[in-house]
Amino acid sequence: MSPFDEHDPTTRSRSHINRTARPAFYVVLALTALAPTLGGCTKLWAAASLAAAIGLLFLIVPPKRSLGRLPNIAFTALIALALVAFLPSRWFPLFDWRDVLERLGARLPATVSAQPWLTFQSTLQFLLGLSWGYYLLAAGWSLAARKKAWTFIALLIVGLAAAITVANFLQARIPFWPHTPEFGFFPNRNHTSNVLGIGGILVYALALDGFARRQRHWWIWIAALSLICWALILDYSRAGIILLVAGIVAWHLFWLITSGNKRRPLIASAGILLLLILFVWNGGKTTVRFINEESNPLSPTNMRFAIYRDAFDLTMRAPFTGIGLPNFSYVFSTAQTHSIGEDVAAHPESDWLWVAVELGWLAPLLIAALFAWWLSRCFPFGPGTYRLLRFAAMVCGCGFALHAFFDVPGHHIGAILPTLLLAGTALHPNQPFKLSRVISILFRLTGIVLLSGAVFSFISIAGSPNFPTDVTVDHWQKQILRALDENDYETANKMTSQAMGIAPLDWNLYYQRAVAEVGLHSRTPAKRDFAIARYLLPQWPDLWWKEGATWALAGEIDEAFASWARMLRHFPQQAPNLYGDIYGSIKDEPELVDRWRLLGRDNKKCLLVFFQNAGPVEFRV
Repeated sequence: MSPFDEHDPTTRSRSHINRTARPAFYVVLALTALAPTLGGCTKLWAAASLAAAIGLLFLIVPPKRSLGRLPNIAFTALIALALVAFLPSRWFPLFDWRDVLERLGARLPATVSAQPWLTFQSTLQFLLGLSWGYYLLAAGWSLAARKKAWTFIALLIVGLAAAITVANFLQARIPFWPHTPEFGFFPNRNHTSNVLGIGGILVYALALDGFARRQRHWWIWIAALSLICWALILDYSRAGIILLVAGIVAWHLFWLITSGNKRRPLIASAGILLLLILFVWNGGKTTVRFINEESNPLSPTNMRFAIYRDAFDLTMRAPFTGIGLPNFSYVFSTAQTHSIGEDVAAHPESDWLWVAVELGWLAPLLIAALFAWWLSRCFPFGPGTYRLLRFAAMVCGCGFALHAFFDVPGHHIGAILPTLLLAGTALHPNQPFKLSRVISILFRLTGIVLLSGAVFSFISIAGSPNFPTDVTVDHWQKQILRALDENDYETANKMTSQAMGIAPLDWNLYYQRAVAEVGLHSRTPAKRDFAIARYLLPQWPDLWWKEGATWALAGEIDEAFASWARMLRHFPQQAPNLYGDIYGSIKDEPELVDRWRLLGRDNKKCLLVFFQNAGPVEFRV
């Protein structure tokens, strides 16, 4: 018997309960609740804690059923694609950005991923998401267990909405949650609104399902929905509101079509109108975001489609292998031609594109195949199967997948785990999944891997350099900054070289090592590292300005002005402001002012800046 195969409580005796069924069921609910509650599990300690708990669950209560050939092939292939990053890079065509970095003097590992340690960390999280999804889909959800799960998820998200509302009112921070202006449980408000929107769809379905069944307390869910709506307004995100309204309309149409009595669905339609009135009447700044220029996808200030285009071009440079997890944010700035700006894109504004960039184009195709398989397994929505609530769960899954085309909720454990639980409960009760000992063995092995990965992460958090993660890099960067502030260039140089062994695509490490090398009077290595930093972050003028300032402080005036000259040529639009910044740093050095004047001779706008700052003598010259 599956851990979730519970008979209806009104027709079974307590003595026949499977010993592992009820504990495993409640553990699943608890882990699902922890994912968003612990700040969305965006911190390593939270993700590692969740991985350890899930690993233990897999060891003690592994799934006993196989999803079938197609899902098994797809899940296995996705894991294999993630592991391709650890193969020798010489087996595949060389990435153009990798070739440039190596010619500039960067030392990169011989694997497909240029950052195998960080890839290992991300691969464990990828395995966590895949295995958890398989576990929930293979669970034999009884109708009674589904109803409990839906009620629990709804209450969980209502509780999160209440916490956001109270935190906003009191202007108080909630433990484990990030410091954001919206007081959400994710650093990015769109991910918070994604969870709230999905919860709102489910709460609406629970309310009107109770209304259709003539339950006395159905209206309590409507009150809970108003709390979620208020939290969405406070979150100041359009995505969650669009997801909620679209999901509610889709669910309501299904109810209207399938209902034998059209009167109640038509009466309840007024609720949708009231919901829209609530957003328009009291939406505040959130409503304004729907009508300002930022909401126009064709606006010059909207860079989303330009980022899509650059990300797509990046996928075509490694269509079969990808660049490896989690290297997008490190490499994307080298590939930007249409989305050029000072802001560095941490992701491509789409889960689907992100997966294609890092794992190759086969990965999103496999995920799409899994999604289509899951969708087909949700049908039919016959009477006696909680069809209204199952349809709501399916709408939540579809809404999440559609939202993933325009944002990246799928890359965050705290956002995807509640949706995976709903996806598992949306399946039709009668599934032809067969018992499989192999699946149980594989999941026990997966549990061991997840537990080992959690231990690895905790040791890294404790400060051990032998188990490197992104936390290790952050720790070293703080120490490097301290060493540079104390002019301890030897220590800073040594530590940056060690950190590059973990994150050799981090532009900041090359910049920091270059500063240390300038302090050590190692001109050639410093020029090399400055060049690598500029290549990895080509669109941020402040980096170029700081390079010149570093040379100037070290007395290397020729190198300083050579750096500033490159900067003015590379950023012609910002050149006047940058030219003025240079003057601010050298105006007290008369012998440097004349060299500064010569810097702007090729740019008429810079000459205007010169005239604004020139004295009588300089003006006559």
